[in-house]
Amino acid sequence: MSESCKILEEPEVVDDPRQLCRFRDRSKCDALQRLQLLVTIGQLGRRVTTLEALAGRVIEVLDEALELEVTVLALLEERALRPVAWRGVVLDASRRQELDPFLMELLLSEKHATSDRWRWTEAQGQVEAVLALGLRGRALGTLHLSRLSAAATESGIGFEGDVRDADFLEALGQSISVVLDHVRVHEEFALERAQFRTVVDNIPQAVMLFNRHEEVLLINEEAKALVGRSQWDRVGDDEHSFETLDGQQQVVPRSEWPLLRAIRTGEGCTDEEYVLNFGGFRRHILLNVIPVAGEDGRAHSFVATAQDITARSQYDQRKDEFLAVASHELRSPLTPLTGFLHLARRQCERGEQVDLDVLLRAEQQVLRLRRLIDGMLDMSRIETGQLLLHRRPVDLAKLCYHVLDPWHASHTANAFALELPEAAIVADVDPDRLEQVVTNVIDNAVKHGRRGGKIIVRLSRHGSSAVICVIDEGDGMDAQTLARVFDRFYHGSGKPALSSSMGLGLYLSRQIIEQHGGEIGIESAPGSPTVVEIRLAAH
Repeated sequence: MSESCKILEEPEVVDDPRQLCRFRDRSKCDALQRLQLLVTIGQLGRRVTTLEALAGRVIEVLDEALELEVTVLALLEERALRPVAWRGVVLDASRRQELDPFLMELLLSEKHATSDRWRWTEAQGQVEAVLALGLRGRALGTLHLSRLSAAATESGIGFEGDVRDADFLEALGQSISVVLDHVRVHEEFALERAQFRTVVDNIPQAVMLFNRHEEVLLINEEAKALVGRSQWDRVGDDEHSFETLDGQQQVVPRSEWPLLRAIRTGEGCTDEEYVLNFGGFRRHILLNVIPVAGEDGRAHSFVATAQDITARSQYDQRKDEFLAVASHELRSPLTPLTGFLHLARRQCERGEQVDLDVLLRAEQQVLRLRRLIDGMLDMSRIETGQLLLHRRPVDLAKLCYHVLDPWHASHTANAFALELPEAAIVADVDPDRLEQVVTNVIDNAVKHGRRGGKIIVRLSRHGSSAVICVIDEGDGMDAQTLARVFDRFYHGSGKPALSSSMGLGLYLSRQIIEQHGGEIGIESAPGSPTVVEIRLAAH
């Protein structure tokens, strides 16, 4: 304790209950008060996390400690000063003041100056000091103090005459600059972290950052959704609801999990395919693990990215399935066609008249081949978005009659009936495509309905919709078959058939009707008639 102060040994009434000692030497009292002010300002950076909040607290502390008429703290933004906290004056926080040569030189020097040449207001102060706030060559703003020549008082820190204590003002500016820079760095770090988090969360891939202690440092929402977990703290925990399979569908041992393997070996992986088996479903992923080396060259952390390629794998599977079905189906009509043509050639070589039935049967196989090729082309157009509709107003009753008429002569085993309303129903459709759909539906009714049974084609209006129904007297379908009946290559057995057709009829029909803006649905149950309903917008 300084010899210039003594502890109060006897209670006495004082203005400030916090006062513990009186100073015989006033200058030493001022020095301690100023030191305490600098310490208080230095501690503000621990309590606030934004520049504007810090500026407000600095002004409060200065207002309590110094006898000042006007105090303004301004931050530098794009070569202009914006006031963020003040006392003794009314300012507009949105108003910015461009830097003049005086302030520009002051900020570059990172010092302070006393001048009446630059003010935020016209209010008169005995002396104005402008402190440059900046650190490490970066200008942060300015602090403006008015009335610095007040005499020392019991309640505040005074300045003697014209001396104005240059050392203290410089120390004050430096102290404020340090806490401003600290909070600025904290703000920038928080902003960059938030921006980084936003970017990571919006990357259309699963991303995880983990260290060599198996601790998960960051995981985005895509990764949580991929593995079905809302929280993942450690890479090697046992809370996974899936097992990891390799490309040969073999279970990967825990020690060979790619993330744990990277920690053990310090090496990553590139484009490795795995399957996450959740029991009821599977996800195919493409995994990359990248080691992040520290200054010592060792991998202290790792970034893992995973892309869900389930859709691509399913597409590849469908493509392989399509090639298998297509190759068989295209070959099926070629075999009898080759036989019929060979028979016709031999008849010609022997000078015999070519059997008309042979030619008709060969023609049927050509037509079958054409339908298969047309179906494959339509499927390709639909999946590439290139199926074009040539729509025009069409009388649906005439269209239904035109479609059903050939069936009466060519399929005498079944009875066909056409039920039409009295009033005409017109819709904007592509007539060729709609005929294709109705023909597909009737063809299915003939194939899967009861032989000799009745097939009804019914046209009606329901509100603003035209409805075409095809009803057969077959054995109906179970729920499993009904759920998949519009899938391509599906024939009702759960597997693609390789003998009758490619299983594209109802698949193509649904796509065509939906491109018309309509709907197609099926009602059926075991032992009950099957009703296929096509609903389109009518005039």
